[in-house]
Amino acid sequence: MKANDMSERELNLAANNMRMYGGSFAGHIANAYFVADSTNVVRLVDAFPELFEKYAPGQGWGHDE
Repeated sequence: MKANDMSERELNLAANNMRMYGGSFAGHIANAYFVADSTNVVRLVDAFPELFEKYAPGQGWGHDE
C-alpha cells in the first residue's frame, strides 16, 4: 500500500504503530504527524512514505484496527 493512497484512518494507525514499534526517529515522525496541521501532514507523508508504508495496517504490527 502506497502512503499517498492511505486513508486518514490508515495513516493514524501507521503513526500509532511507528510510536509503539518503531525506533526513535520513527517515533518522532509519528509525534510530529499527530501535532501537524493538514498541510504539514501531507509534507510528512510525502517526505517519509517508507515509514508510513512499513507500519501501515496489515504489515504485521499491533495496531491494525
